[in-house]
Amino acid sequence: MHEPEPVSRAALGLRIAGGIVALAVAAATIGAASFLPLPRLQAEPSEADVRPVGSAQSRTCPGGLLRLGDESGHDANALATVGAAQLTSTGPLEAVGIDSTAGGETPSLVTQPGVGAAEVSAAQSQHADSDAVRGFAASDCAAPASDVWIVGGASTVGRTGVLIVTNPTEVAATVDISLFGASGPIAAPGATGIVISPRAQRLVPLAAFAPDEEAPVVRVQSRGGGITATLQQTTERGIVADGADWVASALPGERLTIPGVTVRASALVRQHLATAGFADLAPVLRLMTVGDEPVTATVGIAPVSSGGVGRSLERELVPGVVTEVPLTELEDGDYVVRIESDAPLVAGVRVSTVSAAATGAPGSSGSADAAASRAGDFMWLAAAPRLVEPTQFSVPAGPAPRLHLSNSSTSPATVTLERVGADTQIVEIAAGGAAVMPLAPVSAYRISIDGASDAVGDDPKSPQLHAAVVFAGERALAAYPLAAAAAAEPRVRIVLQ
Repeated sequence: MHEPEPVSRAALGLRIAGGIVALAVAAATIGAASFLPLPRLQAEPSEADVRPVGSAQSRTCPGGLLRLGDESGHDANALATVGAAQLTSTGPLEAVGIDSTAGGETPSLVTQPGVGAAEVSAAQSQHADSDAVRGFAASDCAAPASDVWIVGGASTVGRTGVLIVTNPTEVAATVDISLFGASGPIAAPGATGIVISPRAQRLVPLAAFAPDEEAPVVRVQSRGGGITATLQQTTERGIVADGADWVASALPGERLTIPGVTVRASALVRQHLATAGFADLAPVLRLMTVGDEPVTATVGIAPVSSGGVGRSLERELVPGVVTEVPLTELEDGDYVVRIESDAPLVAGVRVSTVSAAATGAPGSSGSADAAASRAGDFMWLAAAPRLVEPTQFSVPAGPAPRLHLSNSSTSPATVTLERVGADTQIVEIAAGGAAVMPLAPVSAYRISIDGASDAVGDDPKSPQLHAAVVFAGERALAAYPLAAAAAAEPRVRIVLQ
């Protein structure tokens, strides 16, 4: 066996030096590589703007006019329909039946999925001429909501109000009804926790909860399914039916505009006011603050032809107490009522008309036919919401329909009114002014306001347009405000990484 040869010191040094050099070279190589750009694989992100498919939009109509009692005049606690309302609608709508405690069906109008809310509209009208109900009524068909205010009606002798609450959704709604009057909040046992089944309608006589009330305000709140609410009001003077109306809902606000206050046969109306049972022919403004503190309401009343110049007055409002302001000085013409307050309130205006045949004193003839020849009609007007998005609306059958427009801003407003499939009208309304445009019955229209969609907040210079459809003829008055269209579904930017 051989022993390993000893390594010389020189050779060992060379080996160690070579290792150190090799390590240094390796370290330098790794360090240099860390500063070199590494290859990357990256796809450019794709982007797309899409508008979500909207859910189906629905509009619910109150249905035909109602009478107390059956056709034979018996069963005074029952409610039955009198004839049928004529429906006018637009868009790809389908009618879905609603169960009603009055029997029969009332329509719920539903669009096909994906149709924009602004394209949906429907309205109804009815002329009744029976011993129980006589008059002309018209109503817009409303979208479901969870909180509805109604300003109008009465439950005094000869005045019948029926609250029509409809649940057009597929889930049950639990409804609470609150009532207010000239003396304040009205205690109404049984008015809360009312369950309305899906696709069903409940009819509630106003006198059941607020008997002998001459100035009611009604609030309907729903838990569960959204509801629509309308008040049908009819009047009888002695033995003669004398007017009918569907009272539209009223949105609370600190600045309210009521266009379309149409006064007709004012001289004949004033002749009848002193007669017992005819005092409610007088025009009146009904107000109530919905807050908890007293407020001062400033009311402006201006003829359409005046360019916004009229008279003003102030009223102190107590929470929960309904206040009425007589407007008996109004002569024949068209007016706009504007109300301002430091706190939200609700408001409505009633106007009436009397037949031109009413030349004698009321009740001068005992004949029912003679009394019927003097019969007139009335309507309640609710504050109209501000129109921002282009809005489509329907005009049902009725006498001389007109669109009443009010511009509450400090700048002129340019309005385009297009009859769907027909002509287009353009009108400029001065700051603080108003205008009236003729409409064709049984038609659909689209209205838009230049610059309204770009408005920010409550800038007084931005367009502030409010509108109502009004019918006025012999023994016929009816109106409803144009509902603000729901904004179109916003576009969403989708980025795929």
